[in-house]
Amino acid sequence: MKCEWRGKDGRSMLREAIILAAGMGTRLSIISNGKPKFLIEILGRPLIFFPILMLLSIGVESIGVIVPRGWKDDASRVLKNNFDVDFRIIENDDPKRDNGYSFLLSREITSEDRFILTMCDHIIPHTLALHFLKKSEREREAHVLVAGDRRPKYVDIEEATRILATEDGGLVVKISKNLPVFNYVDIGLFIFSRETYEVAEKLASRVYVMRLSDIIIELLRSGYKVRVIDITNNPWTEIDTVDDYFSAHFGRKREVINMFLDDLRKCDTYDEVNRRTRFPLY
Repeated sequence: MKCEWRGKDGRSMLREAIILAAGMGTRLSIISNGKPKFLIEILGRPLIFFPILMLLSIGVESIGVIVPRGWKDDASRVLKNNFDVDFRIIENDDPKRDNGYSFLLSREITSEDRFILTMCDHIIPHTLALHFLKKSEREREAHVLVAGDRRPKYVDIEEATRILATEDGGLVVKISKNLPVFNYVDIGLFIFSRETYEVAEKLASRVYVMRLSDIIIELLRSGYKVRVIDITNNPWTEIDTVDDYFSAHFGRKREVINMFLDDLRKCDTYDEVNRRTRFPLY
């Protein structure tokens, strides 16, 4: 499948991405041996390799990574030993402030007006990400675009962030893990405009714990436009618990990983991805 999300020079128009990876993965502590979540191995490779490979497959050239305090050197060693990529790595000095605070810190390592954001623990195949980008190309007025799934098959909806959006136009009305009425689940793939950092900074001055969904709620209150991009029927998953870990190796989540790897092998950017990795692709 060819990527149409290209500029006049034939390169990806969204060349910059952020991976939020500052979580310690406390629910995976019995298998993590003290490592943060992004370094927990799935099929013999760190979990963060999945979003990196996905981003490379859609043409991203520069990747910013926010890791827990004290883990920058380890992240730099692991990532730069395994990829030929422009990584920009910073630490979240207070991970308890949650992933919204990590998002705010990413301002130090982004320069583009629009950039992709994803999570270290989400496994999103190339075809899904490409579908998201193609649909996003028509949505230039939105300040935030979020990929949403109406019928997720490989995640626990009780654990997921829920979205209520208008049926006509997909404008986000509410977003929270506790929404009783919703029509999408957030899959952990976004496009943000740089101007959203200002709202995040103001919110951070008022609250201590700041989830990414809190920033989106504040953006909505401030009149910013947030739109959902429907990616229903495209498989994806996340690894958040011990059950998820074992499912990724032996259960239903392994189906998504197999699809991810098959997608990667078949995508038209496979040779470029292979060139930028320093290990045999799965």
